[in-house]
Amino acid sequence: MQPRCASGQVILLRRPGPSYNSSALKKLAVTKIDQSQFGLDLPATAEQGAFAADEMVNCIDCLRTNPPTRANCLYCGSPLPTKETKKQIPDRLPEEKTGALFHVVWLPASDSDVDNRNVEAVARLVGLTPGEVVRIARAGVCSPLKCAESWESAASLMESLRRLGIETTAIADHDLHLGEAPKQVQSLEVSQEFLHGIDRSQKLSLRWADVTLIIIGRLYFTTFEVEQRSKTNRKKIINEREFSSDEAVVDIYARTGEQNWRIRAANFDFSCLGEEKASTAFANFISLVKLLRERASHGEFDDSYGHLRTMLNLVWPTEASTLKTERRRSGGRQVHASVHRCDNEAEFTRYSRLLYALHLRQSEHSL
Repeated sequence: MQPRCASGQVILLRRPGPSYNSSALKKLAVTKIDQSQFGLDLPATAEQGAFAADEMVNCIDCLRTNPPTRANCLYCGSPLPTKETKKQIPDRLPEEKTGALFHVVWLPASDSDVDNRNVEAVARLVGLTPGEVVRIARAGVCSPLKCAESWESAASLMESLRRLGIETTAIADHDLHLGEAPKQVQSLEVSQEFLHGIDRSQKLSLRWADVTLIIIGRLYFTTFEVEQRSKTNRKKIINEREFSSDEAVVDIYARTGEQNWRIRAANFDFSCLGEEKASTAFANFISLVKLLRERASHGEFDDSYGHLRTMLNLVWPTEASTLKTERRRSGGRQVHASVHRCDNEAEFTRYSRLLYALHLRQSEHSL
């Protein structure tokens, strides 16, 4: 492959003779060749000037941005929308501030609809593999496919998927109210009509008839500890440790739209089970879920998170956070230690709130 310079032109280098010195290098000949002679179609160069962000065009198929001077997408080759096609995109949601996210969600289909139809085309649109698309389709539950940075991009993606026979919807990230943490309930009091929850500071109450959605899942926590030693201006890893744990979790939502309750098995008092209380948290959690399902008979129950967890990580990547860095002594020498933690609690919260938002939308349409 011939080298190219920053302006996108091909450069031919001619070096005189097998041996060279500084004087020979100064005579190095550089010849620029027009890229049009070779039929090259390279992106806009710096000489043409940079385009403003609002001038860039989003591809309908791959959702990547392109210069407004292009007719086809630089990445996938699909035709780019013109000003006329942009006007045809419906404005179904109010305008969002820059940086807002919209989650494009696959709506569950019947088994007869889950054929190998256009699987590769769908995979290209959402950035997944065909096998991953098939897994989502066969799961038969609502699943986020892709995060769009604007309603326009989300609408374009949904229209492309609709043409392939895939029904989707979009949920704005701000509708998930992720800034409001779940109410951590540490114990329950159960009566015939009410469910009382006790957190650290107050007593909460719900009517069983108002419990509309119960979602169960599992939280996974992994802690990485790395010790490094400085040597000749470089750091060498001398020790690594990893600790993992997990616990069951259940979210309870009410039709009143209040902040959801969250029960974590490791921090919960199962005394509400009475004689059904066992000696292990695993058995107690199963009994608790059974109790909730029996009493909240009008509410919906969802346990799909366990089936989709690996797929959700493709759409909502989990990043490790640094808990602390410190200097310590190990083996008689001073080392640099850092502790990192990775967990899926934010991912589970987003998925739980997404299901509740879809539930509310479905309830509004059924009225």
